[in-house]
Amino acid sequence: MNSATPIQVGTLPSNGLQACLDWSIARLLREQYPDLRLRAQVRNHWLLEQVTLRAMLDDPLRLAAFLEEFRSLPQCGSMQVTRLRQVLVSALQAAGSTDPSALRHPQPEAMPAAVPDRAVTLQPQPTACKFLADFVDAAYDVYFRMWRLAHFDPFVYLPTTLPEFAKTPEVLAVELEPGHDLTAYLRRLAGLRSALDSISQAEGLILLDSQALEAIFSRQGRYAVLSREAVEQQARMLQQTLIKLPPGVRCTVCDFEVSGLSAGAFVGSKGALNVMGGYVVFEDLRLIASLQARFRTAQAQGYSVAEFLKAFC
Repeated sequence: MNSATPIQVGTLPSNGLQACLDWSIARLLREQYPDLRLRAQVRNHWLLEQVTLRAMLDDPLRLAAFLEEFRSLPQCGSMQVTRLRQVLVSALQAAGSTDPSALRHPQPEAMPAAVPDRAVTLQPQPTACKFLADFVDAAYDVYFRMWRLAHFDPFVYLPTTLPEFAKTPEVLAVELEPGHDLTAYLRRLAGLRSALDSISQAEGLILLDSQALEAIFSRQGRYAVLSREAVEQQARMLQQTLIKLPPGVRCTVCDFEVSGLSAGAFVGSKGALNVMGGYVVFEDLRLIASLQARFRTAQAQGYSVAEFLKAFC
């Protein structure tokens, strides 16, 4: 199929548009575009099984986020991205012109009890890990990618202290190791905050470690160099940042040690654990599904950021 030729949408399923919107991208390709020229390794990738058409309806940025992730797949070139973009745009346009009332997204639920049912039916790839040794240099590979994926998958974020995007320059200056350019890192984080501003709909959970927060706001250990004013400014920035997050994102303070938690980020089948000054990054749906119960327990036993700050500010 020539990528310059307009792609025609196939026949919608007999049980209506609603069912079509709940199809995965992989099923859409199998049933309506079997002849679309995509390499087998790309067509059969688990990412296409995870994402549905409905996930892209409410926010065009979700389509861009999915295509950006699709572009990173092995053996995926720009021509294949163009072909898939044509398919998705055509399908979404057809859906919108057929029955607008069916485009309403179901009301978002609370953080799911486990990874959605697809985790049961998919055959996950064996866990593949890589280690990103530098915490600062890994910011783009880890945080930017995680927030991009948050357009269409629930996430859990467990920062080592505060969320990177909610730290003041004074706190960052204390935490960054010698040799890192604070100004350059602040520019990166400004870009991350801009990316966050583009996410209007997301479901997720941010868990903050009470012991790490206490060290900052009590000015203990390495944070002893902070002034009282700097701590108060950090408290204000944290509260203001959390207010700007989408309504579906909740933030809870808990004790990581008591709850058996480690700093990291998890979305869909992707995980990143903060270890040895860097990140271990992996992909495994079953592994992340097994962690969900621990996240839920920590959330249930935790308390709000406002409650925590009352004792310090």
